[in-house]
Amino acid sequence: MSRVGNSYPAQEGNPNPGTFTKSYHLEMISDVERVNRIVQAVRAVGDPEKSFLEIGCGTGIFSIEAARHFGRVVAVDKDPAILEVAKRAAVRAGVAERIRFLDADVFTLSASDLGGRFDVALAEMMSIWTIEEPQVLAASYARKYLLRAGAILIPDSVTNIAECGNYDFEVGDVELRTPVVEFVSRSAFRLNTTSVVAQSLDLQTVYEPKSKGVIDFRALSNERVNCLRLSSLIHLWRDINFYSTDTLMPTTIVPAVNDLVVKRGQVYQVAFQYNHGSPIADAVFRLME
Repeated sequence: MSRVGNSYPAQEGNPNPGTFTKSYHLEMISDVERVNRIVQAVRAVGDPEKSFLEIGCGTGIFSIEAARHFGRVVAVDKDPAILEVAKRAAVRAGVAERIRFLDADVFTLSASDLGGRFDVALAEMMSIWTIEEPQVLAASYARKYLLRAGAILIPDSVTNIAECGNYDFEVGDVELRTPVVEFVSRSAFRLNTTSVVAQSLDLQTVYEPKSKGVIDFRALSNERVNCLRLSSLIHLWRDINFYSTDTLMPTTIVPAVNDLVVKRGQVYQVAFQYNHGSPIADAVFRLME
């Protein structure tokens, strides 16, 4: 994964953006839960008779693992600096000759550019609700143009989960209604509902960039609700799943565009709309009676 997603705040005025990118990747590869789960999935589908494509290979650790289990491996990333890191890592691992590294935006590539269609692909561009990262778009593109019929895509599906509640968005006497990563938030999220499955995205399907829907909630208490807490369960392969860590896809509090006063037992709804691959701050959540 080479793009900086919603796990870290932007660093405005950073005199050396490359330093931040490298630091971000170090945090990612130090996330044992993330790395182990994805490695398990790659090993589970490994086959020396099959080909493997990694979309957004970042530091290359998963393509390096794939080179030990697949007959052909291609690793694509549009960040030339991190691709050099991946190439050096492959040399140290003794598998450099088994991986073709390609500096490119995957959305510009055809199967012929890559030497044919693939049996397995990894598109590990995970973000809360698949909003900020282009994971769904990359999966849809790969299904249409880069993968064989019946190919395995890791992850194979995403379950988006939501809860409604109340959060104090005020800083001093100013209300800042903006998404907040929960583990660094200064206030507690006050829960008003049970967890609800808001969306199930089967990545075997080709999706449009825009996603929208309506979620039903039942109030657990008398409360003024003004936000949602979002999380995602990533189904990598069969019984190999990934939920949330502080490094990747931390639970995130997003403001609604309006407040709603509810009573215990009342059923109410949230209409949502967002574009895959867009800032989470642009997503719209509207409370409705």
